[in-house]
Amino acid sequence: MARSVLLVDDDNSSRVVLSLLLEEEGFEVEPASSFAEAKKRLSRGHAYDLVLLDQQLGDGRGSDLVPLVRQQSPNARVVLVSGNVTHVAGVESFDGVIAKASGFPDMLAQIVRLLG
Repeated sequence: MARSVLLVDDDNSSRVVLSLLLEEEGFEVEPASSFAEAKKRLSRGHAYDLVLLDQQLGDGRGSDLVPLVRQQSPNARVVLVSGNVTHVAGVESFDGVIAKASGFPDMLAQIVRLLG
């Protein structure tokens, strides 16, 4: 059974490329392009295995979605994927942090480790 991923990133090219790469690795990816869209997807009650959040979304912060993720998908691993991971408030609420500058093989290795 494929692992279910919610990918939240307001940068279209980052979201599309990462979605495609994860799908090629067998993940089922549900993309969201904004804070509001992510909230809508989370409120549907689908349980995700992994939630990848960008911090700086056009209409909110990824870290502000963590409580909702924990409520709706308590077993999900929540990972910050951001261009600037050094000065993120609330980073302790994430299960992992991945810099967007990391190559996909490194990102994938971290994701696989987090999912066990």
